[in-house]
Amino acid sequence: MNDNFRLLPLYLQEALKNRSFSVQNKPPDISWFLTKKNSNDKIVGVGTRGEIVMVYGPPKSRKSTILNCITASAYNDNEHLTLGFNLDLKEDETILYFDTEMPMSAFHRRQMKLNRMCGYKGEVDIPNYHAYSLKPHTWRERIEVIEYIIKNNDNVSLIVIDQIADLVSDINDRESTSRLIEKLSYWSDISQALILGSIHASRRSDLMTGVIGSEVAKKMDSGLYLQKVRGSQETKVVHMLSREESVNTFMFEHDEYGYPKLIKPEDDDF
Repeated sequence: MNDNFRLLPLYLQEALKNRSFSVQNKPPDISWFLTKKNSNDKIVGVGTRGEIVMVYGPPKSRKSTILNCITASAYNDNEHLTLGFNLDLKEDETILYFDTEMPMSAFHRRQMKLNRMCGYKGEVDIPNYHAYSLKPHTWRERIEVIEYIIKNNDNVSLIVIDQIADLVSDINDRESTSRLIEKLSYWSDISQALILGSIHASRRSDLMTGVIGSEVAKKMDSGLYLQKVRGSQETKVVHMLSREESVNTFMFEHDEYGYPKLIKPEDDDF
């Protein structure tokens, strides 16, 4: 280690030692953890472990449905229930799901639906899956609870946060937004889990709302933008940010029971 580093606190010395580059170091796992099948059956990467993927769109554009479909894809390969996503979850890996918006009754219904989407028929709990309703808590308490649970669960590979804007005091507050951005980086780093979050976007553009939206847009590694199709019950999904090949635009709706259903082939010309 560089001798100059010895003037730093020990915890920073250790951090720099572990994160410095050397050809002798084992490279991190950069294989795709979350993928999506395109209409030509080609598998396209959406996110790796340790990255941040955001699902965003106007209110009621079915962002929570996408979060559930991605989560379900760890346990089920039904094309409609997963919308073609695939999460490469190992048997001993854990998923954490945090909801900040719903009252307990709605949260229970949503989680029962997800249980069925995963193939467990609402009869037994999903293995290594833990979901929490954080609606009653303050934004500071939500952050504290999330961090505690991340640190006290083994092999966390996916962290779902549905609605991430509820982790700040106000969507335009720069101080709490800066703190949240730091926390997202910290959580993804200490767990090496994929963080999958949702946030509102403007009804008039594809931009996330508020200061928090602009900062999250800079921090995310990949984004899925949702928009309800005017005059229909269809939702359009566009892969807005990708390091490599993008997922083709696709569309879905809810069936009569409220479950997702692909309704059109993926097509870049949507």
